[in-house]
Amino acid sequence: VYMQQSNLGVGAVVQTWAETDLKKSLKEKADVVTKLMDDHLENALAFVREHCTHRVLADDMNVTESLTRLMSAAYHPDNGLDLEHPGVDDWIKAHFLYSLVWAVGGNIDDASRGKFQAHMKECCSCVLPKETAFFEDVY
Repeated sequence: VYMQQSNLGVGAVVQTWAETDLKKSLKEKADVVTKLMDDHLENALAFVREHCTHRVLADDMNVTESLTRLMSAAYHPDNGLDLEHPGVDDWIKAHFLYSLVWAVGGNIDDASRGKFQAHMKECCSCVLPKETAFFEDVY
């Protein structure tokens, strides 16, 4: 039985990626990223689709693929991943947010950035620093 990828939703892309690449690199920490994806990805995609203007139209599946590729690069041991480091949980969250902002919001026009920034600060407040501009944060 063939189903178009868009009928499966972004959850299928995330689940496949989590069960293959993510668990290889993050091992027991993979659940942290999976939870972050569940909590924030579809919300960010819906916000951009409804309230922002894209420079180039991209569907949710392609954006999600870009997100998983950015995170796979960040979470690879050859790129500095140290699961034994005491700050690894914060590092994992920071790279998730970096990847989410660039994959979902990197294609919006300048007029939409302020709206996207405000939305991300609101929905990701448990992970974000309180006193800085989101697009200017450096992790």
